[in-house]
Amino acid sequence: MSGMRLLGRLFFCAVCLGVIPTMFAQDSNTPPSSPSPSLPPSAPPTRLIKEDRDREILKVQTQAHDLLYSGDYDKLEKTEEELRTSKSRFPSGLYKVSSFYEGLAAPWGGKDEQLNGPTNDSLQKHFQKLDAWKKAKPDSMLADIILANTLSDFVSDDDAIKKARTILDKVYADHQGKNIPPIWYYVLLHLAYHQGWSHKDYDRWFEEAITVDPEYHDFYFAKAYYLLPSQYGTEGDLEKFAEESGEKYSPEMYARIYWSVDFVYTAEKFFPASHANWALMKAGFEDMVNHWPTSAWDMNAYCHFACLAQDKETAKKLFEQLHEKYYPRIWGSLETFQKYEDWASDKTPEKK
Repeated sequence: MSGMRLLGRLFFCAVCLGVIPTMFAQDSNTPPSSPSPSLPPSAPPTRLIKEDRDREILKVQTQAHDLLYSGDYDKLEKTEEELRTSKSRFPSGLYKVSSFYEGLAAPWGGKDEQLNGPTNDSLQKHFQKLDAWKKAKPDSMLADIILANTLSDFVSDDDAIKKARTILDKVYADHQGKNIPPIWYYVLLHLAYHQGWSHKDYDRWFEEAITVDPEYHDFYFAKAYYLLPSQYGTEGDLEKFAEESGEKYSPEMYARIYWSVDFVYTAEKFFPASHANWALMKAGFEDMVNHWPTSAWDMNAYCHFACLAQDKETAKKLFEQLHEKYYPRIWGSLETFQKYEDWASDKTPEKK
């Protein structure tokens, strides 16, 4: 699986957090380290937060998928337009329309496929549904873009990438570059990754994308991955991009950019390996939780990164605000959450 396919799948599953710290350290002044992650154990209801965020995302994705598969194309396109033009958000601050697009592009037939990729049968069935949509609405720009999205994310061989690029180029030409929705640019940035575009070419389209919508997070997440030293970036590229984005848009974007690529790094090595600046990231999370105060997901992530940064004072304050509730997919297990919480509150036993 290519890196960008993995990134797309992470977005679809709404999992931008792959770092899972799991054990506490022997020194009470050092936060827990991270051996191999384990499955989260069952947790008492008072400690396990209801993952409303995941249900809300799944609801939007399922709505899109069901509208496509039932052939209700008018309602499908009306719903997409409403979500896009209203810029409706989840409590975490991320766009709902992004999840709607994911529900249209992904040929999931079950949970196993979300983890391992679609089967040939489900992929072919999905292409049939996309083809039916295009036949019913031959002038639909959205139908073309979603086909290109599916090709780039779930086939991604050379022929599929070339076909997807041809589709996007025709859409742009047919509409003379006007009224192009954000998803078009997002798919193009995927293709740019697959085709190994130069920084100059990539930046030309990224800059146009953020003039369409400077708050569309997925543009920034795609470029952050592109700029990783293990991909097409060099040391310092990601740091510069994150800092400039934080200054140009908001401090929140700095934190979100680094959060989006944290799955690349081992938990305890996140800050030294990524060169993320905790002072800037902390300011970004403060900005984030001020903008989206009801999001327990954002608050859990803020607390998690405070622990990785060994900022005990901030972590202690955030654990108190969380009221002992946690998101398993951020912390990995209840044990991990409790051990970090004990470390932050100085309950970790001294080494003997």
